Amino acid sequence: MKTADTEALMRKVRKEVFKPRTRLNTHEWARKHVRLDQRFTARPGYYDVDYTAYMRGPHEWFSDPHVEEITGAKSRQVGGTTYLGNCMMY
Repeated sequence: MKTADTEALMRKVRKEVFKPRTRLNTHEWARKHVRLDQRFTARPGYYDVDYTAYMRGPHEWFSDPHVEEITGAKSRQVGGTTYLGNCMMY
């Protein structure tokens, strides 16, 4: 391999390796990475915050660096456990 080819390849590799990553908030990250199993939900597949739109706020607060504490009260079967799991995995 020629030196010029090697240098061009190294520039390309460095450009990809050191490219800044897009910062996702918690619900965007969950939408891409969390799959819900049919054994635990009536809507299996990738997590979709639009189905439980009321959880969008808590997800956004969790990934906001200015929020120091989140306190919540919830009833059963409203997505709280999934929300906590998403936050822990984020």
